[in-house]
Amino acid sequence: MRVNKLLMLTANFPFENFGDSNFIKNEIEELCNNFDQVKILSTAGSNTTNLCSDNKIAEKRCVPIKKFRFIKALKAVLMCFSKQAREEYSYAKQNYANIGGFEIYKKIFKYYYACHCLINDIAEMSDEDTYIYSYWFSSRAFSAVKAVADGKCKAKKIVSRAHRFDIYKSVGYQPFRSYLLQNIDRIYFVSEAGKADFEKEIASKVQNVKSSFCVYRLGINAPISVVPDMQSAGKIFKIVSCSNVIPIKRLDLIIKALSLLNIDIEWTHYGSGKNFSEVADMAESELKNNRHIHYRFAGHIDNDRLLEIYKNEHIDLFLNVSDSEGVPVSIMEAQQFGIPAMARDVGGNREIVLNELLLPSEVSAKDIAQAIFDYAQKTCEEQIVIRQKSRQIICDRYDSIRNTKRFCDSVKMWE
Repeated sequence: MRVNKLLMLTANFPFENFGDSNFIKNEIEELCNNFDQVKILSTAGSNTTNLCSDNKIAEKRCVPIKKFRFIKALKAVLMCFSKQAREEYSYAKQNYANIGGFEIYKKIFKYYYACHCLINDIAEMSDEDTYIYSYWFSSRAFSAVKAVADGKCKAKKIVSRAHRFDIYKSVGYQPFRSYLLQNIDRIYFVSEAGKADFEKEIASKVQNVKSSFCVYRLGINAPISVVPDMQSAGKIFKIVSCSNVIPIKRLDLIIKALSLLNIDIEWTHYGSGKNFSEVADMAESELKNNRHIHYRFAGHIDNDRLLEIYKNEHIDLFLNVSDSEGVPVSIMEAQQFGIPAMARDVGGNREIVLNELLLPSEVSAKDIAQAIFDYAQKTCEEQIVIRQKSRQIICDRYDSIRNTKRFCDSVKMWE
């Protein structure tokens, strides 16, 4: 009897309630339904949380790769003198003009260090009946490939998801793209845009590519009963944004755009991060003299609580002006409740955002302010149509159960 086992390599899930946990929680039940056995190997910083029930996961392990281990670090340093590392250094210097030699070797070292931390656990948790599934096209995928290539273990296939930082050349250098493409079996991109960019900017420059590429979208468990309407709309135009407070999310652009508007707006941002105080100070400076703008930085919020707010409170617009994206789950979560998203044309945003609310990739605060104003001036009937269309995108393209089932079928049926 054929047995289909899955070993899933994650960054945070199920031990930390952030990072990839926000994505994987939407698909883990369906993964368990479609494989005879599912194991999870995570690189979370701690193992104090359990986000999935014990009776569905055969085994869960946590290997915190950020915890320093001298012997493994020493082995990684020695690997940095290998032929493979020297060839990788040459590749990086040829293809990434703005990166220094120290930074290249720093990233190479991190990959080797993660590999030495993970490789024995990968070997112990997999066998010839196991599909190894890395949720990120990163050092975890590299570790799986090395484990099999070095004869540490066997696997039916090695596959990986690919999102944003792990595929876009413009985001920055990631090591061992050539090695991975020559050894990993299949890469599942979360967006058409990501796949196209990767093929053009990275894969086209690699010889003897073994990997096949395809697009399988992420998803959420959208409630069936939601009917977007305007019945609870108030006089104040309500905007929500949700992200980590870090430079790439460009909250400064939102603040500058709002400072230019003279219509009554209430803006709430959910999320925290290393730039929280800096952004809050900027908002105070830029918006304190604009009597039309009321704002609130709500900080970190539990995801279930956030979805309850989306469900029960009228929100006119979700705003995302990040410099770079994959396909944001934050947009999926808003649009499932009929909250239209306005976002820049970066990454896979054009695959989830309505054309009429898609901002140019290069956009100014003035452009954003004008787009917000134009949407706020639409009639109630026009906004209802947009809200309905926004939700329909999620129902049609980003249903987690349907998408995960297709992904599982693809992994198991592909030989």
